[in-house]
Formats: sequence, C-alpha cells, structure tokens
Amino acid sequence: MNEIRDVPDVVDCRGLRVVVWRSAGWTGLDLTGDIDLASAPALVATLDGLLADGARHLALDLTYVDFFGVQALRVLDDLERRCRRLHGRLVLVEVSPHVRRVLVLLNAQRLLDAVLPERVGTGAGTRTGRADAGGHDERPGRPGLPAGSSPRDCMS
Repeated sequence: MNEIRDVPDVVDCRGLRVVVWRSAGWTGLDLTGDIDLASAPALVATLDGLLADGARHLALDLTYVDFFGVQALRVLDDLERRCRRLHGRLVLVEVSPHVRRVLVLLNAQRLLDAVLPERVGTGAGTRTGRADAGGHDERPGRPGLPAGSSPRDCMS
C-alpha cells in the first residue's frame, strides 16, 4: 500500500533544509540551501534512514539548492548507485540552472540523464520556480497537502 502523509517531514541538515514527501511508491526530497562539507554528512544520514525504512525510488528537487559542489556530486552519485543496487531509481525532478551547470562542468551526464521535466509517478508535482509577492512558490501542492500549498509552507 502506498503511504501518503498529510504533512511532509522537514529535516534540518546543518543549513540544508530537506522536506520529505511520499506518494505512489516514490519518496521525494525538496532541498533548500547548500550541499557542502557541513551539510553533506547530515544529508547522507537522512538518506540512509530513508533507504533503511524501505525507500527505493527517490525524486530530488534541487531548484532551491544555492551551493552545489564536488561534495554534493559525491552524495548524489553514491545515492544513485545505492538506489540501483536496491532495484530502485533516483531522479532529479527539477534542477536549477546553477546546479545543471555544475553537473555539466563535472561531467555528471549520468545524473543529468535522470532529470525529469514532468511529474514523477502519479501525484508528484514539480516546482514552477515562480514566487508570488509574499515569496511563496506558485506551484501545485504535493500529495496530502491542502490545495495550493507546498512543502515550503511547512518550513517556517
């Protein structure tokens, strides 16, 4: 049975905010902030916990990642390999132009090939990247959230 949570989990990984949502066999992570030497170990621990709890198909939204360097690439590369070993899949739902540029410069074509411009599975929305006057994203809500809301609404 696929579990849909009413409220997504919010994890603070030392300056990197991670919102975890679940829908239709997918576990999604909306990341906001920096993936660097300080946040990477906490992010890896969060990912370890999700995989230990049975997550196999992971969808990452990197729209709001401000810093993405070699350490971030190592985390994603290791995560992609682990998902494959578990007969799962890692996809990047959205990638900011900055993150895309870093992935191209670091020759991470395999990860770029995993970018999905549309929805992942049934019910998983994507970010539009637009904000209203209050700084809130104008995008469809995630499964289990009130219509018009987003995981970022739960992060204050």
